[in-house]
Amino acid sequence: MVATSRGELPDLGPGWRSCAATTSGRAVNTDNGDILSTAETTQGAAQIDDPTCGKEAIKKASRAFAQEMIKKIAARWTKDVSAGNDVHVTVRKVPSFRTASDFRSALTHHVRGVRNVSQRSFASGTQELDVTLRGSTEEFAQEVEAKKLGKFSVRVLGLTANTVDLELGQ
Repeated sequence: MVATSRGELPDLGPGWRSCAATTSGRAVNTDNGDILSTAETTQGAAQIDDPTCGKEAIKKASRAFAQEMIKKIAARWTKDVSAGNDVHVTVRKVPSFRTASDFRSALTHHVRGVRNVSQRSFASGTQELDVTLRGSTEEFAQEVEAKKLGKFSVRVLGLTANTVDLELGQ
């Protein structure tokens, strides 16, 4: 946030000052680092002295910035919900690549709300998946743990709004 004086405004009377403030920022999804929204706003103000003028311009710029960010974040969340919730799933104790492929298929076919499953990586018994689902991460975790997915049993080790950590059993 930066406020600058633009000089005197003689039309308003002696001593009146013009100022402008610019506010910029971005909102970041802390689970995966995705940028949800960015905005920059500039607003002007006129007051009798520079400090008061700067404060007024900052207030106006902050209000406009907040309104723009709220609108953009709400639009992004609406789009994300209608497209499905992207969840990063880590699966531990996966003994082989074949088991990883079978588990990925089991998620697609046996868990309600799963729209898509993409494998990010598989190494040293740990599988990283991107899962697109309709519904919440918590509902997904409850369903995965409660159901026997074909030959797999699963234990939920942890979850956040966009991540689920699982342990595979057979």
